This record gives sequence, C-alpha cells and structure tokens, in this order.
Amino acid sequence: TSLQRCRKSPSCPFERSWWRSRAPGWNGLTTSDNGPANPGDLVGLLACGLGGTTVRLSADELMKLYPTHDDYDAATLLIKGTLNATGTANAPIVFTKYGDTSMRGESFAIVFRGANLTSSILDYVTVSELSGALSFEVDSPSNDDLGPLRIAHSTFASLWMRNHASSKLTFDHSTITSSYIDAAGGELTCTDSTLTDVKLRGRERVPFMLKSVQMTRGSLGSYMGVITVEDSTLTGVGTDDVYSGGGGTCALSFTRCTLTDPHLVFAGALFAQDTAFSWSVADRRLAFWGGTLAHSSFTGNVSGAGLEIGSNPSLSISDSVFTGNRVGIKLSGNGSSPTIAQCNLAGNTQFAVEDHMTHAVTAANNWWGTTNTQQIDQAIFDGTEELDADFVNYAPPLSAANPNAGPQ
Repeated sequence: TSLQRCRKSPSCPFERSWWRSRAPGWNGLTTSDNGPANPGDLVGLLACGLGGTTVRLSADELMKLYPTHDDYDAATLLIKGTLNATGTANAPIVFTKYGDTSMRGESFAIVFRGANLTSSILDYVTVSELSGALSFEVDSPSNDDLGPLRIAHSTFASLWMRNHASSKLTFDHSTITSSYIDAAGGELTCTDSTLTDVKLRGRERVPFMLKSVQMTRGSLGSYMGVITVEDSTLTGVGTDDVYSGGGGTCALSFTRCTLTDPHLVFAGALFAQDTAFSWSVADRRLAFWGGTLAHSSFTGNVSGAGLEIGSNPSLSISDSVFTGNRVGIKLSGNGSSPTIAQCNLAGNTQFAVEDHMTHAVTAANNWWGTTNTQQIDQAIFDGTEELDADFVNYAPPLSAANPNAGPQ
C-alpha cells in the first residue's frame, strides 16, 4: 500500500501525522526528523490503508513505538482500509517500545475508522515491554457496520478495546491479561482462550459468548443482553459493577462449566445446565432474578447461600445439588411461584431453603436428608417463621438422594 506522510497543514487530514515506514517494501518515506530513522520505527500517527487499500504485516515483523510530541500520548496506527497482520507461532508480529526510550505511558493505539473489517485479521500478534495500554478501537463516523473482525493466536496485556462498528468481534486461541474489552455495538465471541484479570462488557441485547475459555478473576457485564458461557472454567470471576443486568431479557447462561469462588450479582436471569458452582472463600454471592437450572451443583458457600433469587419473574430448579452452604437456596421478592424438584438439599448448615417470598414454593420430590417431616420443617424457613412469607410445599419428599442430580 502507499503510505502518506503528512505535515501539519490545512490540507492534512489529521492534526498531527508523524510516522516511520514499517519495513522495506512499503512505499513510504524514511526520514530522520523528530525521532529514530530506522525502518520499523513508528512515530506518532501513521495513517494507512487509505482509499480502501490493504496493509500487510507478515511473520516476524517488529513494530517499534516512539513518541514524537509532548502532548501526543500514543503512537497510533489508523486503519482506513484493510489490515492483514498475519504472523506464525514461531514468528509472531510484535509491537514493542523503541529501545530504552522512556515513553509517557508507553502506549500504542490501533484504530479502525471506516475500515474494511471483513477482510481484516490479526493472527499471531503480541505486545511486548509496554508499561502502558494497547488501545484498540473500531469506529465508523457514519455508524455503518464494518463487518466482522477476527483476532487469533495472539497475546495481549493491558489491552483496552472498544467496538463501535463491527457486527462481530472474535478472539480465539488468544491470551489476554489485565485488560478491558467492551463489545459496545457488536457481538463478542471468545473461544479457546485464556483470560486473566479481564473485564468483559456486552450491551444492548447484543450476543456475548465465551466458549472453551479459562478465565481467572476479572468480570462479566452486560446491559440488557445475554452472556452465554459454554465448556469453560471460571475462577474468582465477578460481575461488572455498572453493567450488571437491566432486567427484561438480560441473563447469564452457563452450560458444562466449572465456576470456583464466583461473585455474580446480576439483575437478570440465571440459566445453568451441567454446571458446578463452588466456594472456598467467604463473602461471595450468586444472586439473580429467576431463571432455569438443571443438573447443576452449588456447594461450599459457608458464609452465604448456594443460590439467591430475588424479584423472580420465573424460577425452575431441577436435578441439582445444594450442600455445604449456610443456606442452600434463598428466595425473596413477589414474583411467580418457583418450582424446585428432584434436587438434593441435604447438608446445609442453617437452612436447605430460606423463603421470604409472598408466593408459595412448590418443592415436592426433593431429598432433604430425611423423610421425617419435623426434621424437614426445621430445614426450611418460610411463612411459619415470617408473617409476610408464604410456605414451602415439600410433600411428598424423596425417600433417598437423587443419584442423577448434579452435573452429568
């Protein structure tokens, strides 16, 4: 592609546009003013892919970043066409700082603005030795859908990413740490990846999926959307303090997942199938507005409840295990009558079910650790103890634990 080197002038499309050409073969200029003169050194703002052309970075490329102006915080790669950055496992494309230069924030930005994302790809890309953030933004001044964007086999730390214009943003086989990813106006999918201390946000009823992901700490958030997690392991993951539901169709859905020490407080529904929730630390919660749960387990929350449901428009729990918690299931609100069936509810220290609802709870055919009605009554808090609450109707109880309860 042809790269345009611009000076600050009335005809310049950018306020500042200092740059260095990437490598021999790019038809750009290599100059020595305002910074390093070696090919591969990016200075300030590099506008490329102009006029819909394609910028290609191939295996073993090294993009060095260098500041050029006191009030310009980051070297910026502005894509207005197509970016094809394809490395290999043994020879990735690397963005790094220039030598030992002390950059203010040592930050770098990739901005897609009105670009062709359908043909763009970042494959085997990594960021090295930047103490600041890699800013990655997808934007369309005319609010057009720029198509899907795929990022694969890549490694990012301190990534700050916001998508305003891609219909689908996909990460796969990537490693991301200490980062923030906001799906904003498009679908977000992350597969076969490792996430550590990553905050993920989805919005406005837009699909948001994690599949075969290892996620440690960090948070999940969505406003008026559905987050779907499949075949994944999450440890110490919480919900976003701001984007934590919104009611209506908002939901978190887990299928064939393992969650250790979750702290998920969400103004929406919980859907869980063949999923294990467990706790080894105190003061963590799993709190939702109704949902459907089947063949799942909730164990070890010694300071709280295995599951809290409030303001539930609908709740159905079946073939699941609640044990080792202070309270197995805690219910509140004035929604429709919940149903609990074929569950193993024995082994919780205070109550198997704590009910503060104004509607009756249908809880027939569950195992309470006994068939003795007096002992079952002692395991339940409901309208017998609280004047405004209705009752938990548990007859008939199961005569033994359900062997098919829990994840299959």
